Amino acid sequence: MDELLKRINNLSEKEKELFYRIFEIEIEEAQLTLPPAAQKTFDPSVEHQTIMLIKNKWTGESISYNAWRSKRPKPKSEDLSVLKDTRDDFEHVHKKMPPDEFGYLENDFGTTAENIAKVKKYHSLVVFKNPFSQDIGPQDIKGCFNLAETWFQKADEKTGGFKNGMVLWNSGYRSAATILHPHFQLIYPAHVSGRSAMLEQAAHMYQKECGYSYWDDFKKIHRALGLAKNNGHAEVIIPLVQYKDDELYIFAKNIEKSTEDLGTIMYAYKKLHENFNMFFYRTCENELPLGFAISRGSSAQKSSDIGALELYSFSIVESDPFMFANRFFA
Repeated sequence: MDELLKRINNLSEKEKELFYRIFEIEIEEAQLTLPPAAQKTFDPSVEHQTIMLIKNKWTGESISYNAWRSKRPKPKSEDLSVLKDTRDDFEHVHKKMPPDEFGYLENDFGTTAENIAKVKKYHSLVVFKNPFSQDIGPQDIKGCFNLAETWFQKADEKTGGFKNGMVLWNSGYRSAATILHPHFQLIYPAHVSGRSAMLEQAAHMYQKECGYSYWDDFKKIHRALGLAKNNGHAEVIIPLVQYKDDELYIFAKNIEKSTEDLGTIMYAYKKLHENFNMFFYRTCENELPLGFAISRGSSAQKSSDIGALELYSFSIVESDPFMFANRFFA
């Protein structure tokens, strides 16, 4: 994260003030001595490590970044054949999956069906017609976003008015998918809760105590650091403090008017990541991000990317947000 310190140093005084209004940084130096038997196993740089702790003072989110973690030995999958796409019942939606109460909806890129294991009364799927994740293109994703909005409109008709909803995509087994065939989950209605509610609460506190819009300032400082990019009706932010590696915040007003841009963004993200989680609200009437995406690591890696620290304290990330920005914004 040397790049972060360089970029902070190059900020204007006003931008530096803004940075430190939101974030605080702590740097620790760690020294260790390898026993002789281990010196051939590890890179010598392991003996001198710099750990950077970055905290968002308003949301309570914090990360520990140590460049050496990306160099440490990792277990590999012994049998990658189980990770390959195989044909499945999702290819035969009309024969193998139930319709929801307003029937199957379909376009050139996907078909809707009812989710058998529901979390709410209205919980359905958009099943991609292309069954192979590696062959999914931007038009497939855009088309399935369009189909999701059509489904939401049908749900509006059934319930008598506009309500918000959620679109989820768990891509790959490491992201908690139970089947590899690409598919969105649609949940309706949806309310701001969980991490989104925490972010919303932090923004209200920031406004009250600092007198500024948290999200306006959040965007400004990330633009100044080179961690933001506009894409039509949407803006992508790579947050400095990430929940897990290569996280995106995606700002837009709604899915309906941003389908083209969201499809382009998620296709670009999918090209860089085998396994990821995507979360979108149908619309965003407040200043919260419309959506989020996060990497869940390589399929060849056996160990989980989330441990006790992530669950109960702070996140540990291996990817440098500036290096990811260079790849993603290229």
